[in-house]
Amino acid sequence: NAAPASEEKTALLEKDYQLSVSTAPGSGVGTAVPSQQIIIPDMSLRTPPEMYQVALNAAIEKTKKPWQKTAVLGFMAGTYIGLAGMLYTMLGGLVPGVAASNPGLQKIITAIFFPVGLLMVTVNQAEMYTSNTLYLPLALYAKKANLGDVAKNWGISWFFNLLGGLFVATLGFHA
Repeated sequence: NAAPASEEKTALLEKDYQLSVSTAPGSGVGTAVPSQQIIIPDMSLRTPPEMYQVALNAAIEKTKKPWQKTAVLGFMAGTYIGLAGMLYTMLGGLVPGVAASNPGLQKIITAIFFPVGLLMVTVNQAEMYTSNTLYLPLALYAKKANLGDVAKNWGISWFFNLLGGLFVATLGFHA
């Protein structure tokens, strides 16, 4: 009985769901057609050691990405967070009557919009420096990556997150 349980755990580690839909131009709103594949791991039945392995695998994959891909995904993450911050700021200023009468409600209204940036980062698998500081030490401690790989990823993702945010700030300033 020990072998099937072990095989079952291995199957759980390898189990992934694949999502592959997009809206094609001219196909009508809501029409789904095959497009780029996004792998969504099934995390519902994992034990803490299995979750550690999933996180470690993600960290190893991040350290092996070409720097150009990390740069583009880092820039995208910076723009997503910048756009969400701009939305937060703009909407916060559009409700001055609410701010005067109920400042807590204004904060709730504006706070609803900031997580949109994090959602865009997650859905588009962009490279946020903050998430890389969580994942990459796992690969370093497991000796699956060296300090140079980790430092390279951190430096590139931080710099391009900053550039993406500055790009959005510049667009907002000139708008």
